[in-house]
Amino acid sequence: MDQFNFVSTGLTALDFDPYEQGHCVHTRSYRGFHVAATIANSKHQGGVAVAWRVEPKKGQGKPNQDIESFRRHGPNCLSYHALFGGTRQPVIVAYLLPDTLEDLYHLQAAFDRFKNRCPPVLMADLNVDLYSPTPDLRTRQVADFLATNGMEDMLQHFHSRRRF
Repeated sequence: MDQFNFVSTGLTALDFDPYEQGHCVHTRSYRGFHVAATIANSKHQGGVAVAWRVEPKKGQGKPNQDIESFRRHGPNCLSYHALFGGTRQPVIVAYLLPDTLEDLYHLQAAFDRFKNRCPPVLMADLNVDLYSPTPDLRTRQVADFLATNGMEDMLQHFHSRRRF
């Protein structure tokens, strides 16, 4: 794997301050990977991060992909451009807290960043069951939000192999 997206990292402002604890928990580079993360409100929930390979694997050439143009949209949302060869794909990584929808404002800011361009790929933990036959109010609000922003479920485009 050359790219990872993480949700609910729990990296708080104290983890980013080397003078507060005597060390910095959040690394920016490790074993050929670069890491970018948001600052979570709590160490128990929230925060997102992305890690991507920048150095070649042993015996292989440089990776044909990169990530650039990071923008943080609040403590639980970030967006970036993933470059694969000559292709540029906008990506949004988000986490919605289980008890509130206040981060939808930040998620909308991320969608607005890519307005009138290629539609972004959303990689998120929304804490809702979109396949529920009887959705609750929160699920309907999140589903309406995603439909308003033109999102569709990519899972339907991928089929698992059947066993023999």
